[in-house]
Amino acid sequence: MRQTDEPREKLVRDHIPHIIRKSGHPCALDSEYRKAAPEEMKDLLNLKLREEADELLRATTQQQALEELADLYTVIESLAREHHLDMRQVRSEVVAKEKDKGAFWNRYVLFLNRSGEKL
Repeated sequence: MRQTDEPREKLVRDHIPHIIRKSGHPCALDSEYRKAAPEEMKDLLNLKLREEADELLRATTQQQALEELADLYTVIESLAREHHLDMRQVRSEVVAKEKDKGAFWNRYVLFLNRSGEKL
């Protein structure tokens, strides 16, 4: 059996356990689920954020990018809730930062000095 560094469990969307059981897929027989404790949700969501970001980086079509961006948005919404924020507050912060610092529409790339610090 091959050793792997892959996690043995991961956070999944609310309907996934039912979808797997209903599918009749052989993996459904071996699938077990647990409900995450509230105190572990931030860590699980941070892992999910990395997973979805990696999937976005591997997307090769516009449809794949759309699906992964939607997944990232859902994770961000959940992280906001874990930090006792709502998306109106997040959007307000986005608007404030865009007003103060701009967005990324102009595609500027900053040169770094040799120590890696911003000039």
